[in-house]
Amino acid sequence: MFLPLLTLHYTRALFYDVLVKHAAPPTGGCMAWADAPAKHNAFWADGKPPADAGSFCAQQARGSANKTCAPFSPTAAKPNIDHGSICPTAYCVSALSGEIEFCTSAQGVPEQVNIQIAGPDAVVVQWVTFEAAAPADAPFVTLTGGGGGAVAAVHPGATHAHVTGGGRVYYMHFVRLEGLAPRARFNYTVQSGAAGAVASDAFSFRAPYADGETRIALYGDMGVYSWNNMANLKVAARRPPARPLARPLCARGVE
Repeated sequence: MFLPLLTLHYTRALFYDVLVKHAAPPTGGCMAWADAPAKHNAFWADGKPPADAGSFCAQQARGSANKTCAPFSPTAAKPNIDHGSICPTAYCVSALSGEIEFCTSAQGVPEQVNIQIAGPDAVVVQWVTFEAAAPADAPFVTLTGGGGGAVAAVHPGATHAHVTGGGRVYYMHFVRLEGLAPRARFNYTVQSGAAGAVASDAFSFRAPYADGETRIALYGDMGVYSWNNMANLKVAARRPPARPLARPLCARGVE
């Protein structure tokens, strides 16, 4: 049985600021956004950095690197960072130059952690890392909680390398967790099998189940720019639960 498509019309999505706390800063580090030259406030959706911005790398909504994604060059005829175009990357104010410079993905730090339902008593935990070389050992999930269920604390998994069209290598990690007590709450961290890899922050999930009502929310790559679906998701969340949403909310992916 197929549900009829329901077309929803949304206004242009709002802008959002995102702190990328796991990103590696440029050489010399990042200065605190609160201490940065006032001209860089134009990068933020509210015209100023959020209270918790600190000196973290960020993807801000009101401006980004130009479309060539070239790093800042003080000798260039036109600086490569502006306040009016988009580049899918993170950056900060350099503590050395006082200008916006690019951050990079930190080695061995989990990103894009997510849970996939794999059965009435199973889920798959998936995440991405960037590594200097392929991990030598299996990735793993450290699991706690579950109301005393007989689940081992550490679960190994598998790693697959994914090479983008631009030649960037993602290491995608998958760990299957089975025998989960229905509806039980679990806490977990993830870590790749590479030397020097670090554990993720602690997250939690509720185990799936085989009976009763199930409610799900579907959405695409969240994005943080003018084509993002964050505002669309907010509109959908405010609609009455009885109104089905069969058309996916999508956004342009960022690599």
